[in-house]
Amino acid sequence: MSEVIWYSRITMRSIYNIGGTSRSDGNPWIQTNIDFLESDFSRLFCKAMESASQKEIIRSDGKRVCLADMYKYQPLSVCAEIISCKVSEIQNLVHSIGTNPAAEDALKLGIRNTLERVEDWRKRVEWTSIQESCPYSLLTDLNEHIEVRWSAIYQEMNLLFPSLTFKEMGAVWQRALINALSLPSAHDFLFRVGYQLVGFIENLRAKMPHYLQEIMHNGNMDPSLALMVYALSKYAKMASSFNQRLQGIGDFYYDKILGTKCHEAKKGKFWVSSKLAHGLSSFLLPSNSLLWVGQEEGAICGRTLTDSVLTTIELNSLSWWKVEKSKERHPESDLDYVTSLSLDSLFPESEVDDKKLGIGFRSPVFKLEGGHRHIEVHCVLTEDSVSFFEDMIRTVSQCQQISEKNAQNKVLNESTFSIYLSTSLGLLETDKFLIDFLKRDSDGEITISIELDSKFPALAALEENINPEIRVLVSDKAWLYPYSWCRRVKLKKIKVDVTVEGTKNFQLHNDLGEVDVTQPFSPFGSSTVQGAWFAVGSEELLNKRVSQVNLSLTWRGLPKHRLGMKGHYSSYVSDDSEVIDNTSFRVKGEYLSGYSWKPTLNAGEQYLFRTSADEVPIADDVLVEKSRFTLLVPPLPDVHLSNSEFDYGSVPSGFYRFIFTSPSMGFGESVYRRVFAETMLVNSKLKHHLPLPEPPVALMADSASLGYKAEAETEFISGGDSEIEVCYLQPAFGFSSKREDFSTPIPIINGIEEGGRLVLSLTGALDFSVLSFYLSLEDMTVEMNSVPKLVWSYRTESGWKNFPEANVLTDDTHGLSQSGFVSLLMPETVTADMLDAKGLLWISALVEKEYKNCAKVKGLYTNVVQVETETTEEEMGAIPEIESSVQVSPIKGQRGKETEEELQMRIRERISHRNRALLATDYEQLVLRNFLQIDRVSCIPHLDTKQLGRRNLVTLVVLRKKRADEEVPLCTDSELREIEDFLKGYISPFISIDVVNPEYEYVTLFCGVKTLGGLSSGGIVNQVRKELGRCVSPWLDGVSVPVLGHSFSVMDLQDAIRNVKGVSQTYGFKAIHVYRKADNTYERSVNEWVLGNDEGFRIAPSRKWALLYVEEVYVKPLVSEAEWNGTSGIGDFEIGDTFVVEAPKEEALGTFDC
Repeated sequence: MSEVIWYSRITMRSIYNIGGTSRSDGNPWIQTNIDFLESDFSRLFCKAMESASQKEIIRSDGKRVCLADMYKYQPLSVCAEIISCKVSEIQNLVHSIGTNPAAEDALKLGIRNTLERVEDWRKRVEWTSIQESCPYSLLTDLNEHIEVRWSAIYQEMNLLFPSLTFKEMGAVWQRALINALSLPSAHDFLFRVGYQLVGFIENLRAKMPHYLQEIMHNGNMDPSLALMVYALSKYAKMASSFNQRLQGIGDFYYDKILGTKCHEAKKGKFWVSSKLAHGLSSFLLPSNSLLWVGQEEGAICGRTLTDSVLTTIELNSLSWWKVEKSKERHPESDLDYVTSLSLDSLFPESEVDDKKLGIGFRSPVFKLEGGHRHIEVHCVLTEDSVSFFEDMIRTVSQCQQISEKNAQNKVLNESTFSIYLSTSLGLLETDKFLIDFLKRDSDGEITISIELDSKFPALAALEENINPEIRVLVSDKAWLYPYSWCRRVKLKKIKVDVTVEGTKNFQLHNDLGEVDVTQPFSPFGSSTVQGAWFAVGSEELLNKRVSQVNLSLTWRGLPKHRLGMKGHYSSYVSDDSEVIDNTSFRVKGEYLSGYSWKPTLNAGEQYLFRTSADEVPIADDVLVEKSRFTLLVPPLPDVHLSNSEFDYGSVPSGFYRFIFTSPSMGFGESVYRRVFAETMLVNSKLKHHLPLPEPPVALMADSASLGYKAEAETEFISGGDSEIEVCYLQPAFGFSSKREDFSTPIPIINGIEEGGRLVLSLTGALDFSVLSFYLSLEDMTVEMNSVPKLVWSYRTESGWKNFPEANVLTDDTHGLSQSGFVSLLMPETVTADMLDAKGLLWISALVEKEYKNCAKVKGLYTNVVQVETETTEEEMGAIPEIESSVQVSPIKGQRGKETEEELQMRIRERISHRNRALLATDYEQLVLRNFLQIDRVSCIPHLDTKQLGRRNLVTLVVLRKKRADEEVPLCTDSELREIEDFLKGYISPFISIDVVNPEYEYVTLFCGVKTLGGLSSGGIVNQVRKELGRCVSPWLDGVSVPVLGHSFSVMDLQDAIRNVKGVSQTYGFKAIHVYRKADNTYERSVNEWVLGNDEGFRIAPSRKWALLYVEEVYVKPLVSEAEWNGTSGIGDFEIGDTFVVEAPKEEALGTFDC
């Protein structure tokens, strides 16, 4: 292992090119035939003269001379020197003049030496032309160029550099007229002349075939030189013939030895979603079936790859909800709590889902039809939860600097929850509630108290076969969003206490039958003797654990005597009879259970009348109109009846009876007749009559109301009471999770601490077991360091159930980071119990932590089948069982047939790297050969762009051409990952691969120019802006491929503007370069150049894998140089309605704000 890594480090550290390899780099190499022998006459003659310059001969006079000097004045010798002139040195000096101070002096000397050589060529050809009386085109071109351009340059150079001396130059160099008072700067002069000189020499070389032909056909060549030319010409023909024969060896080796062949065209693959014809429930689409997608003219034909079953399953809704944490919201951020739960409805887009997160309680005890209703829900916490809640309150109190009591009230009651109740009018919200936390010994509970007056609608079930419910929902307006602490607080028991007063929804029966209590009535019926009775009952009390029943009566026509009943019945009492007063009238209560009456738990008698609110009346006081009776009863078995069946005598329970027990005379009807007769008899004998006895009280009630107390309880332990059904409310679809699944303490809210869930509902899934669909996601150009872990689930009555790993047959979405096909096998065939009330099957994909790495969902398609492109001459036809088909994914993997040039390049690369990546070029060639969307690859070994401390790492920066719909060219995360997976098969297992996008560093340019009059300044400004942008980022045109390391200088900007017609002067440039430092913070540098400043600037990417991107280019037409203020910044530099302002450099250290 160590040897492999050592060898890799040594080779790759030394042999790599930061610019990388482009797709076009190999094309000239393939198209150019490499000659084994030199067959070009010009090169052969140059080599012959070079060899002759190294040989000496002895003339007849005994003088030793160089062999090449014998042909010095031959025009053919001058042509050879022009061909062999090394202008690349001048070109390199021009490129480095802005960065290397010594380059300027070297360039100055190089230009002088080259001009002296040009003058030498001219003189020699001129001498020969005069001697032979033969005009040469070479001489004409030299004189013309010198007179028109180079004579002025020669004179300007003497004025700019007086210390520079030239050899004797001819008169032709003095003929141009120059303005000595308007000379360019030395820096600009050398830069411009250097490029012009290189172009001049290249122009002469381009005309060399014409010069040679003219020279060799004029008949004035030296005989010995002519012999040499003849020999070289014959050799060139022979070498050309040999090279042509040798070029066929490569084809022979490829075709006969290696047996290579061009790769055939590769068909692309894509996904198609089909809709079944009306009336079909399923259809088996066999493989190799042809599917046509699109209209007739632009239709695409695809051939199915496998057998596929098309069904009636369709998407009903698609939504994405996620749990988020914001550092800007307090006090949540102090506690690292969740700050919001967002729900995005993706399909249909117009649907607004207002379902929130919460907990619900369902129980018969909540069936409360009228009266004043008081509900208390006691949520008993576990011991750990009590400690957690108290610690949280203390933390909030300290962070917000408020008392713990105030903090507790804010946490629980300041818009924390909203409460909804199921009523006969639907689900209604109430704001009459209070939430409190109470600590009792080691136990603690959160109590929800709800008050409902008689005007609030009756609480009733929303659907048949379910109980009424109360929903406690999380509010988005909470002072402290309760999601996090509600997840951590666990309940071990829930107890509900209900108190009802003043309900009119009950029946009253006596010996005369059912009594209408809405009008005055006699409660005991036809007789008020001892043993008379009446019974009350209500279907509302059935199936509740009622502990107390209260009956309130408002009497009518009670005696107004100041002594009450004692005064009213005073004449009824004899010496041997019982005393009648307010306490004499009593009743006792019984309850119905199993069709028989049983005494209540408070089996004693109760007073029928009251003198005050006290239960015990004063014996001789004025009576009040209201009486209240209380019965304490034990729990009774459930009775399942409908409203129409609830009637006295036909139900086993639900009624409560009041029996008149005292006094024995009742209300005195029989006694009154006797006492009245006796009084009349006595009065007949007396002169002064005795007062007649008061008639007995005819007991009547004006009104009656019923009240009761009931309770219910659920313990979250195995075998505990289960009178309350606890349900969780989930976004997108509502309630789930039945009580029977809870055998351990449960949280107040069921959810994840951080993450997101993609929720979808499907129609037509009944009786199917395999769910297949295609998820279309937006392309992600941000590379992910880790892949989200995805958990697929389906909804049941008890909540989400995860698919076993084996049941996730296919998932190509890579953690919802890319579009892909998903196939899920249900643990069992979908039955009606697995569907909701609307017949929908719910599926979800949960991402707990790295949900931000998930791509945005664009759509979901069912009944999908993968096809490959097919070219067929068959007529476009339709499958009768399929109504329509649409393409849901782009075509991938399609490529044309390999050309001969591509074959040669592939084979040569294969021979070079032997199908293993060792050198940087090996990595680059493998990527370019197998990924056609990539145009350039740069392999940078031992560079970790993510600063993760990875060793033995090879980083590849991939680049492609810019598309019209994107700001900068970037590969998607899936493409980067695909390249990494591909390269793993060609490298050592001890090497790590990281394929990345380039990092873009933004550049903003400001430029001030002077335009020529008579032209449109707007058009000129737009053209300048375009040329400057192309100078900084040449790849913005979508034709060029980005090159790492590309930089620009002031001279580059000046050259770009020089191509724009209508610009007479450039007054200044200012460039802002924003780049990221090693600590991931951003730095901004400002560079400025003004006219007359010899010092320019060059801006280059700060990192090896970075590119410069011109974000904005501001061009301002100016009248004079004074308008460009380089001391205090741009100043009044105005771009449209935007003013660009900068503080002076000594104050702001060169910062730039716009």
